[in-house]
Amino acid sequence: MVKLTTAWLKYLPATLRARVEHRPNLQKALINTGWLFGDKVLRMGVGLLVGVWVARYLGPEQFGLLNYAMAIVALFGAVASLGLNGIVVRDLVMEPKTANETLGTTLLLQAIGGLLAFGLAVLAISFARPNDSLAKLLVAVLGFVMVFKCTDVVRYWFESQVKSKYVVWLENGIFLVLAVVKVGLILMEASLMAFVWAAFAESVLVAVGLLGVFARRGGALSAWRISYDRAKRLLKNSWPLILSGLAVMVYMRIDQIMLGQMLGDEAVGVYSAAVRISEVWYFIPTAIIASVFPAIVAAKKHSETLYRQRLQNLYNA
Repeated sequence: MVKLTTAWLKYLPATLRARVEHRPNLQKALINTGWLFGDKVLRMGVGLLVGVWVARYLGPEQFGLLNYAMAIVALFGAVASLGLNGIVVRDLVMEPKTANETLGTTLLLQAIGGLLAFGLAVLAISFARPNDSLAKLLVAVLGFVMVFKCTDVVRYWFESQVKSKYVVWLENGIFLVLAVVKVGLILMEASLMAFVWAAFAESVLVAVGLLGVFARRGGALSAWRISYDRAKRLLKNSWPLILSGLAVMVYMRIDQIMLGQMLGDEAVGVYSAAVRISEVWYFIPTAIIASVFPAIVAAKKHSETLYRQRLQNLYNA
């Protein structure tokens, strides 16, 4: 791995190159962070252009209804993921011999969590807008996407191996194809539901693609196993993260839901267009953490001093 990654070092300033040159783990983390940054920058650029076009085409009211439905669904995203991301990555690094058991159990848990989150989202929209059939349909379609999020377990595995580039290739390829599809829908003067089904199709393609990438680059899907004891252990560790995740999503999305209830969908549309621009920078700390987290966890196995040193280096960054 080091031989494949040292060519880019010559482009770094001499001081930085001296600090990185003989540290393969840091090189892997930097490269992985670069892939994640590239992914988000591409999505920011293309997504912003296409998103603005879609918003202008749909108009404030329909765009607002779409974002209102997405906010309802997002409220229960923490239930779908069960707060397992960091915990699963940690276990994959610390206990590689039980990786198949961890992956299989996590897939099942998140599939169940996705179904539960879907039911909660449908219940919420039925309570919030009992007479709005279109809003109910939007939430039902977008909410079912959370069931497919169970395949994010593949993403966790690649994160634990610091090889996010395979996931980036897959997701960006599908993202670009669907961006073209959305432009086509605009030119064809398609309905709002056509854009919702396009988002649904993107999620299905990503889910199937993730499993395919793992089968090609990771291992055999048939080797995955489900363990009741592992499930209990994962949930025991993750329940505080579920609560914190719910709190975060309420904080981030309740404004759109309140606007939709008090002022209507048009106000949500105008507000959501501005919020999306302000949220594009949220990925920076997430990308850094995702890249260095496996190395920090691995250090815990070897030395408490090394573990604390790497943790402090992260906080100082």
